[in-house]
Amino acid sequence: MSAIKPSPTKRKFRLFPRDLRDIVHQISAPILGKQGAAFATLMKHWPDIVGANYHASIFLRELRYAHREATLATLVVDVAPHLQPEIPYLSPTLMDRSNQVLGHRVVEKILALPLQTSKTNHP
Repeated sequence: MSAIKPSPTKRKFRLFPRDLRDIVHQISAPILGKQGAAFATLMKHWPDIVGANYHASIFLRELRYAHREATLATLVVDVAPHLQPEIPYLSPTLMDRSNQVLGHRVVEKILALPLQTSKTNHP
């Protein structure tokens, strides 16, 4: 009786590493559908949406839909404490830029949450 040996699988090697956003989009697209595609697009273009001045202080957290078939969503962002007072003035611009990147109206409002900083107790 001879043992069956599995055939060695050839692994495809790439010259350059793949972008993580592309991998996440490829994995999540079948699960999340159109809603996931919109969030992946926002992730990809987030530095252009917020601009160079706010890129280090406003972070994309999620695109929150009311239900699975919803077409309008709330854009949830984490904001550094020093920018919290400016968010009401920046929200219309962020909504317009987000919708422009997506190609149609998806973002209807913005929910700004304070950025959670890690507080360590020093002795």
